[in-house]
Amino acid sequence: MNAVFDAGYPYELAGLIFYAFFLFMVRKRNSLRYSRRTRVLTIAAAIGLVGTVPLHYARNGAAVAIALLLGFVSLASAFIDARASGRR
Repeated sequence: MNAVFDAGYPYELAGLIFYAFFLFMVRKRNSLRYSRRTRVLTIAAAIGLVGTVPLHYARNGAAVAIALLLGFVSLASAFIDARASGRR
C-alpha cells in the first residue's frame, strides 16, 4: 500500500475528481453559482494534485501538503459561493 501512495495515485485520483467538479461548475446552470475565484482555485488544485505523479512529488510531504491545502481552500471557496447563492 505504501508503494501506491509513494507513486501518488490517490492524489492523481483526487485531482481528477477536482477536474470533474470544475467541469460541473462551468456548466450554464452552475456558472452563476460559483465565482471566478472558486473556478481558478479548483483548476489549480486539480493541476497540482495530478502533477504529483509525473513530477514525483508524492514522497515530498511539503508538496503534498500544499496541494491538499489548495484543494481544501478550493472546497471552502465553493462552499462559501454555494451558501451565498442560496441566500439570493
